Amino acid sequence: MFPLSEAYNSGFSSFNRGDSYKNPHPDLSPEFNLFERGYFQALKTSYVFPKGQKRRNVGNISMQLQRDAQKHMRSI
Repeated sequence: MFPLSEAYNSGFSSFNRGDSYKNPHPDLSPEFNLFERGYFQALKTSYVFPKGQKRRNVGNISMQLQRDAQKHMRSI
């Protein structure tokens, strides 16, 4: 069994290696949650904003991702 901080680091490094999301821990265990948190924290910190656009709310990156996805869907 992974120590809790190792599960978080495992998720974070999994994203940075370019692995697809695959959580190796049992569903809803503390390790599962920490792996997921690490993976998605890495995803959020990797998001690059287009030139000329400023980050208005650092804690709300997921809202920016949602807006970009909605713009993309409307353009299709």
